[in-house]
Amino acid sequence: MADKEVTIVFNLVHGAPLRLKGKRSEQDIMNLASRIERAMEARYLGVELDGKLTLIPASNIGTIEISPVPSEPMKGVIRDVQAID
Repeated sequence: MADKEVTIVFNLVHGAPLRLKGKRSEQDIMNLASRIERAMEARYLGVELDGKLTLIPASNIGTIEISPVPSEPMKGVIRDVQAID
């Protein structure tokens, strides 16, 4: 199966959003949400970016956007809804 492009946006409490993209296998995409969930429980999230390891404190992450939506959601995820005004 061909790799898909995945986009992740970390909307930070302090600082500009960190936008990442890369090609991942379907299996990687399915595991992405659970890996992020475990990282948040560890109080930081590590990202290998341009040959450097960047650690982001979980307390500085406001929201995380993942596209496409992983088929294996995190616990407590509400699916198939729309935002309204």
